[in-house]
Amino acid sequence: MAVLKVMKCRECFYPLPDGVLECPKCHTVHKIVNEAPVNPLLLPPDVTNDYVNFFKQKTEENPKDTNALFGMGLVYMGLKNYELAQRNFKMAADQQPKEPDVYYYFALSLFEGHNPIELSDTVTKRIEEWLHTATNLNKKRKYLILQMVLRQGAFIARGLQIKGEQPSELMATIRTLMPEPNDLVEIEQHVQISDPQTKAWIDELKHGKPAPDKTRAGKGTRLSPTPADQYGICYDTTDRDADYSDPSDPAGSVERLLDTEARQEFFDYQYPFKEPVKRDLPFYPVMQTVWRVVKMVILTVIMLIVIAATEFGVGDYKGKTGKELYAEWEKKYIDNHDGKKPDAKTKKQKQEDFNADAQKEQEEYPDFFNDYYVFGYSNADTGKPVFGHITEAPEGVNIKEYSGIEKSWKGALAIFLVLLPLLYYLIRIIVSFVITTRDRRMLRAANKADRDNYENAMNIHFTRATKRDYIDFCRHYLAKASPWLSETGDPVTEALREHRVDELDMAGKVLFVNYFEDEDDNNDQTTHPDEVLRYIYYIIAVPQRDKLLIMNNKWDTIDNEFEHCSVETVYYDKILSMNFDGEEIDIKLVGGTETTIVLPPVTKTSLLAYQSKDPSDMLTFSNTRTSDPQDFVKALETLRAAYK
Repeated sequence: MAVLKVMKCRECFYPLPDGVLECPKCHTVHKIVNEAPVNPLLLPPDVTNDYVNFFKQKTEENPKDTNALFGMGLVYMGLKNYELAQRNFKMAADQQPKEPDVYYYFALSLFEGHNPIELSDTVTKRIEEWLHTATNLNKKRKYLILQMVLRQGAFIARGLQIKGEQPSELMATIRTLMPEPNDLVEIEQHVQISDPQTKAWIDELKHGKPAPDKTRAGKGTRLSPTPADQYGICYDTTDRDADYSDPSDPAGSVERLLDTEARQEFFDYQYPFKEPVKRDLPFYPVMQTVWRVVKMVILTVIMLIVIAATEFGVGDYKGKTGKELYAEWEKKYIDNHDGKKPDAKTKKQKQEDFNADAQKEQEEYPDFFNDYYVFGYSNADTGKPVFGHITEAPEGVNIKEYSGIEKSWKGALAIFLVLLPLLYYLIRIIVSFVITTRDRRMLRAANKADRDNYENAMNIHFTRATKRDYIDFCRHYLAKASPWLSETGDPVTEALREHRVDELDMAGKVLFVNYFEDEDDNNDQTTHPDEVLRYIYYIIAVPQRDKLLIMNNKWDTIDNEFEHCSVETVYYDKILSMNFDGEEIDIKLVGGTETTIVLPPVTKTSLLAYQSKDPSDMLTFSNTRTSDPQDFVKALETLRAAYK
């Protein structure tokens, strides 16, 4: 249902009633008339008006003719009469509730040519509901594109919650679907798109190239714009002494700006950036480590003392030494011999015997080695302790005492408690050094990235296109025949093509006036390039055989998009008089109404004017175009008189 089929004249495209072979408008006689596809959204305004009467007659004959109601909605939508379009789409939806195209075009008409972010919450919700119904019935590519435009431009841009797929998820699905004829053209005609990400996705769908990343990481902090006398823009086109990026190759300087990214860089890197502040690297925690080692030693000693005092999990074996045994024997000997001590020979013999008996007793004692892990002993002869893992009694050594750890859970717990401060502080020391090493590495990498980004930004700042380059690029893009931008279309040619007007067939001259808006949001004069050069406003007045088309528009110089703005049609037979007072062209019409072409003040700078009489000047020479309102009014008067 999106593209209707009707009988139409092959010469003037006028719709023909059923069974009629002669065109009522141009009187062309047809032998056979077949149905042909027609999309009212793509028809020129004069032809669209013919279809208004055609579909109106159809709906009068049959108010329930869904095709006619839908066609009437498309016709009114093509004329940007959104209120009547919505009324007819609603009636068509009531008659045919399972036709997804009706829901889609109703949703498209609800935008009414506005930017999604400008829509009220009520309208946004209503569009979402109608699109949801359309996509449930059939997931056409254009349905999902419009849904993506709405959710990215109205929901994401305003921070609203989205129920369902995110715009990026919708875009992933759209990439898998086959394109339909003019699906993007229809959306761009009736929706203003300003969101950068949406524009990137639409550009990808147009050209088949992946959408560029609109963000740039690590640009640094932009300095405040410097005074106008130092960095101010000189956009007066008479100033031909401004420098080019490459003075030896001005053509290359202009051609360089054919790249969208180069134009974006002209604005983004207009001013120098602050040098990034180097982040200080953290020091290794040396003093903290020393303090932790001290605490570790103190706690370990305390734990050893506590365990030794409580004998928790540890034990000692104290056997009698040879000296102790001899001392006991000698005491008994003296008592038995009336205080007489043994002689030297007996004393020596007894000492040797008792030493041998003590060592034998200690060597043959098995229970302590079975129940304990022996880690030291005391030498009775030297008085010195000996530490180490001892599995059996050493030979030839006079042992005073064995020390060991129980072979039980108590011994294991005692070992753990002694080692606990050591393990705890050792782990903390290692972790602190690891974290410090990681942080130093990360900060060192961040410093390098900041420096690289700064150097890259400054390199772009110093090598970007100059203001003279950008102005020349704009002039050549607006020109009728540019030797450097021969593949691009100027706005006048684009407007003529859109309205299917052949410039060579016109007797009058096309009026083309363009200018910069050199006032900021506070209506103060500004010379900053990012405020002045971003948009070029222009007026096009196209005289045709029987009417005048007046277009007020603006050009986004970054995205190369000529936005669809107001279009007004004035028929010659309705004109009573025309007057030019230096500021506007006032056209008085029958019935007391009037149409005014408001011209920019003389203080506004125009980039290009079709006023040259020299055919060698490819930019400004034209026999069919003019930027002089007086010439235009004079030629229009002649054309109007000839028409009458």
